[in-house]
Amino acid sequence: MTTDSIRVTVGDRPFGGGPLRAQVEGFDGVTFLDLMDVKTGRSMTAQLARTGEESSIEWIENPLDKGAIKSYSIRPRDGATHMGGVRFHESDGLLDIVVNGRDFTTYYHGVDVARPYFHPLLEPGGRSLTRGFPMVADAAGETSDHPHHRGFWTAYGEVNEFDNWSEAEGHGRTVHRGFELVEEGTIFGRIVALGDWTDADGNVLMSERRDVKIYATNPHILVDIDLTLTAVDDDVEFGDTKEGGFVSVRVASSMDVPRGGRIENSEGAVGEDAIWGKRASWCDYSGPVTGKTMGIALFDHPENIGHPTYWHSRNYGLMTANPFGRSTFEEDAAPGGHTLAACDSLRLRYRAHIHQGDATKGAVAARYAGYIAPPVVEAS
Repeated sequence: MTTDSIRVTVGDRPFGGGPLRAQVEGFDGVTFLDLMDVKTGRSMTAQLARTGEESSIEWIENPLDKGAIKSYSIRPRDGATHMGGVRFHESDGLLDIVVNGRDFTTYYHGVDVARPYFHPLLEPGGRSLTRGFPMVADAAGETSDHPHHRGFWTAYGEVNEFDNWSEAEGHGRTVHRGFELVEEGTIFGRIVALGDWTDADGNVLMSERRDVKIYATNPHILVDIDLTLTAVDDDVEFGDTKEGGFVSVRVASSMDVPRGGRIENSEGAVGEDAIWGKRASWCDYSGPVTGKTMGIALFDHPENIGHPTYWHSRNYGLMTANPFGRSTFEEDAAPGGHTLAACDSLRLRYRAHIHQGDATKGAVAARYAGYIAPPVVEAS
């Protein structure tokens, strides 16, 4: 049996557009398909992906009004080639990522880094939304504090009392072991990186599976991070500290709040005093980048532990999601932290939304709504 149609039904609020997914059957030997709008006859490209014995297609759906219903027929594109999309170029310790023919970022994972990171994050016009320091020396106008704030990264400050946040003497590390998957595509590119969280002596505390999808949307870019952390031999204790975030970004210095930047969250709060250490479903950092206002929002998935997460967000350019620093962030709160039992796993999911303008112009609230409650998709 081969799936031949898709039905998309929007709920009681509009869908702001973005990736949708449907499980399908058939299409052996096919990578790309056409979705033909039954009503208008217009078509769009979908990308087929396989996980084990299951197949699914993903495509970028346009914004839809509440209550809208769209029906598509599916046609395979045997042997089709496509321009654009997401492409990878691998070299020693580096994975360059190109979106729609333009440089987007590089994934640094070599033996010389304390933990893997993405740098820079470039919007489609080539502007960097992340600070260059310390990767880029003596860049004009940049700050030079916190040298462990490297682009877009994952880290935590107390893991069995080892510091896997800073790069101070005796710090822990996240060691890249290899790629399980590197998949290019017209709709998305995907990398699955395997790594180990170690103490200062190299003893493995946890294994990590980092599943990253970069969507070839335009003019905004979406990046999904799906982390699975597994305690190896013994329990792992995440301490109650503000120093850490499982998804973290250091924005370009021109975006810092004292230079015209703006931090806001899903609760309508604005500025560090109102946002730091507070819970929210998303947080957004926007500001001027070479003459244009750009922003990056981080989304906390509702199934994450501690959702809505605490935000360690600073006027000087840091934004990071930290679910475990409870008593650090809240006065008189019960101790936070988290114990991951030996051989157990912790899954954490986030989305980064790179957009034009501030959170309002970038439609961040609508994009988050589409992330947590997308339209219903039925395949038959």
